[in-house]
Amino acid sequence: MLKLMMEGQRLARASLSELKTDIEKVNFLTQFSKHDRTFFSGPVECYTKFGITPAEVEYSITEHNFRIVCLKEELKEFKEAREANNVEEQIDAIVDLLFFAIGTAYRANILPNVILEYPSVNTSNSQDIINSIRPENGVTVDDAVFYFLNEEIECLEYSGGIDQESIIKIISFCILYLHYKWDKKMINEYYGRVTA
Repeated sequence: MLKLMMEGQRLARASLSELKTDIEKVNFLTQFSKHDRTFFSGPVECYTKFGITPAEVEYSITEHNFRIVCLKEELKEFKEAREANNVEEQIDAIVDLLFFAIGTAYRANILPNVILEYPSVNTSNSQDIINSIRPENGVTVDDAVFYFLNEEIECLEYSGGIDQESIIKIISFCILYLHYKWDKKMINEYYGRVTA
């Protein structure tokens, strides 16, 4: 099974070279999941619209540090919304965090690798991840997600550059948490606002 998956990834990477635009690449890599396409194409379309693509503007340490600050701010907003029991603001903060994480992968020119490596919500890996954040010893899923995301953002910050594994984990947990906690219609509504 692993050998088949690795062969599929190799073929996908080879096919990417034939595609011209970044959005074509994202659409190709997410062709089997409309929901994944929505998540991953939004930031790419936004950055492309404003001419902030990896080909046009180099990803710098200054931008990296700015993105870390933004990720931390969104996580702080999530925690505050959770404490206030404000569902709309919780979704908004997680969606914004997801947008910045995907945007960071795109700007650092690792988005195709991230899409190929991240455990799609349509795979059995998603259940393993959800099981790993089940409440234990009085810790809620919300608390576990907060602490996990905080830890991965810190890993990204202290790596001194782009840490692909941390980005994949942040994106995966945001998407899985959104699916675990809320329905797709509500998620798409908020995501549509961010990417418009």
